[in-house]
Amino acid sequence: MLKKERVRAELVKAAREAFASHGYAKTTIADIASVAGKGKSTLYYYFENKTAIFSEVIDLEGTKLKNILLGIVHDPNRTALEKIKDYITIRWYEFEKLGNLYKTMRREFLENYDFVQKYRRQYDELEVQLISTILIQGVRNKEFSIAAENVEMVALTIVLSMKALEIPFLPKINMLLSSLN
Repeated sequence: MLKKERVRAELVKAAREAFASHGYAKTTIADIASVAGKGKSTLYYYFENKTAIFSEVIDLEGTKLKNILLGIVHDPNRTALEKIKDYITIRWYEFEKLGNLYKTMRREFLENYDFVQKYRRQYDELEVQLISTILIQGVRNKEFSIAAENVEMVALTIVLSMKALEIPFLPKINMLLSSLN
């Protein structure tokens, strides 16, 4: 890894820690620089402002989750039914971890910043594609009985159901996941 890439990665890691500790509104560039052990000018060299670095943190977290879920979807050793179960379970687990990490974030922030909504829309579209892929495999293997023209609608229903349950049931899901381990 080049020095510039390494420094940028260190800054994003430090920003993630600072945002998790103080929330977005209370975190300053100076806080991030302090966690990173760098000067503020170093942050401004790599990022235009706090929003730009937060966007990078969101992108990194999304990429990690995407890679985990892609691993499930493309695992040749799982049946489609196992993939759906694992996808939902691991997705809940990862969202719960992120929820704990960013518990200081204010809901208003997440609802009002366009770049967060942009990531969320992209992620929702990806989830429909991933669930559709699993469902198509399940139909081919005769695990599921879904008409081809309904696969995307069923996938959308599953994704919307998971999304609707994220906030109100997160504590209960955490207890359920703990009991499975």
